[in-house]
Amino acid sequence: MSKFINSATAGEVCQYLGLKVLNEGDMNAEISFSNIYRADFELAGHKHLDSLKSLVLWSGIESSFLDSYTSLKKIIDIISVIVEMHPPGIVVTEKFKYTNNLLKIAKRENVNVFYTNMASAEFTSAAETYISRKIAKYTIIHGAIVQIFGVGVLIKGESGVGKSELVMQLVDKGHIFIGDDAVDVARFGNILFGKTNKYADRFVEVKGLGMVDIEKVCGVQKMLPSCNIEMVIEIVDGSKQKNEFDRSRQQVKTTRICGINLPYYTVSRVAAIAENCVVDYKLRNAGHEPMINYNEHITNTEMEEK
Repeated sequence: MSKFINSATAGEVCQYLGLKVLNEGDMNAEISFSNIYRADFELAGHKHLDSLKSLVLWSGIESSFLDSYTSLKKIIDIISVIVEMHPPGIVVTEKFKYTNNLLKIAKRENVNVFYTNMASAEFTSAAETYISRKIAKYTIIHGAIVQIFGVGVLIKGESGVGKSELVMQLVDKGHIFIGDDAVDVARFGNILFGKTNKYADRFVEVKGLGMVDIEKVCGVQKMLPSCNIEMVIEIVDGSKQKNEFDRSRQQVKTTRICGINLPYYTVSRVAAIAENCVVDYKLRNAGHEPMINYNEHITNTEMEEK
């Protein structure tokens, strides 16, 4: 496994969130931090940073704060201090009253200014989620990711065991392809996030057939660029298959990926069995325990026979 860090640019965030460009500066300006900066210290007249590597958001709250200054010159001076820190971009909402003043300064300093019609909380959530996933420290894992019945599944196994064949079977049955051979995964809190590796992209290498372009063969409706990973399925040779279920404890085993424990199943490369693993996982999450139900069934059957 190898690790790498992605980058996010102002232009990418603008395009992803559908922001309107009010002033175009350097659209390739890099964003190094996912948090949306409201510039509270600077608005209060206290500069504590020389430069900014986060997006800045200004809305009604910032307008109200600036309104507390009686001098327009003072307001412009404060806005200038923040713009001169050259953030990757400043995002304003319709509630920010000083947009025209901001634009004059931003043009001079070649700083991006964007407009969003989203509420501040909505924009902050969407932007921070997107940027976090863009700049996260990813680990490249040899495996595949398929979304089965809405559950993101990391499929692992030794080279040549049949991961790609299983992926093709699952996609043919209507499940969603994320990536094959090499996938990028990262941890966000207690969530494991996985996405297509830029080199493997939409291609699957199948024995005896070669490279298969999933987009061309199955259509974009069978693809997603990313998803959360909830469980792991490892493909093993039938003669070497492990018993992933501990009958005495009535629990599925787990495996640790990027510091997160995930339910872990071992199967042969049969799509129906992989589907059953996901169904088992979903039933357990809903409170159903197969072995307990089975034991109750045996007990009830024996009682009926007496």
